Amino acid sequence: MEPFYRSWFAGWARGMARLTPKQRGAVLAECGRACAAPEILPLYRQMLAEAKDAHGFFSAVNRDVDGVSVTAVEPGKIYDFTYSRCLCPLREEGGLTDGMLCECSRHSLQWLMGELFP
Repeated sequence: MEPFYRSWFAGWARGMARLTPKQRGAVLAECGRACAAPEILPLYRQMLAEAKDAHGFFSAVNRDVDGVSVTAVEPGKIYDFTYSRCLCPLREEGGLTDGMLCECSRHSLQWLMGELFP
């Protein structure tokens, strides 16, 4: 990554760390939605259409999405998502290693599930 962007992202992370959890959550919810909308949502919509039901969808995500494990806690109702590693390009390309990206992922996943299962 170019030095400018690495420096900018580092400043962004420092600024985010100064926000309250509620303020940071509001920003990261928007970031998570923006991340998921263009690629993940269409992929998950296609997987859900092919699966025909929630359990089939979550089983397909577990089987077919690299780095994501989904466990049925209560089949048809409650599923646990686990990431084997941070899948965010801001970590790989932007050098952000702060745990706040996990919060962004949580918001992203919540938004995705709300879109798929209103």
